[in-house]
Amino acid sequence: MTKTGWQTKYGPLAGYTLLAIAISGWTSFLLIPWLPVPTQHKTLIATGLIIAAEAAFLGAIALLGRDTWQRITSYFRKR
Repeated sequence: MTKTGWQTKYGPLAGYTLLAIAISGWTSFLLIPWLPVPTQHKTLIATGLIIAAEAAFLGAIALLGRDTWQRITSYFRKR
């Protein structure tokens, strides 16, 4: 499938932006236990944050494509 003009111009930018949002969502998940809110609210915040971070990650992978995904995962493979 060929890419149109906006996909080649804004696709990688949007993909890497979504990937940065997903990574920041997962790292901010670690700060939830220290929030000064009741436990029930922490549970809701954590659930929403996990869902949003996962959706951003899947959107980033969809925009970046298979080649970029393989390049990213090659950094984490054992050699």
